[in-house]
Amino acid sequence: VCRHTAARKESAMKTILMTVAACLVLGAIAMPLLAEDDAGRATRERPQARPQLTEEQKAQVKALLDKFHADMQGLRTELRTAMEKVRELRKSGAGEDEIKAAMEVVKTKTQAIKARIEQLKTDLKGVVPPEVYERIIKRIEAKREAFLEEHPRVKERVENRRSKRDAE
Repeated sequence: VCRHTAARKESAMKTILMTVAACLVLGAIAMPLLAEDDAGRATRERPQARPQLTEEQKAQVKALLDKFHADMQGLRTELRTAMEKVRELRKSGAGEDEIKAAMEVVKTKTQAIKARIEQLKTDLKGVVPPEVYERIIKRIEAKREAFLEEHPRVKERVENRRSKRDAE
């Protein structure tokens, strides 16, 4: 029973770590993609073929991204601290209830990060045209897939988590 419980805790911690890694990747990818100036890419595509952002929209996107970046720094710090506490509790041989309570804090922080990412997506939908929003999301997804291809262990964990979630 004890070995089974330890394996479940380790599995839960890996799931949380993978979620955090995915959130960090999304944040790291989103910042430069969304802040990119459309005029800088005009030579690759015909300018009239894609919607251009107005100066006001660019300023709004920049403000959203600046706020997102600041919020995510604080959330990541809180999550890192909570995860360190779980590790310390495990190393010190703390009771199962105490570790479980600390894991709930980690889970709450992870959910806050996910909620903040979803809020950014919602905010962006209100600022940029739908075509630009879809292009941004596609580029983020492509960058994420490229990241997973470069990191096979992370990809395997993400796929395992997806298959477990789909099975439930």
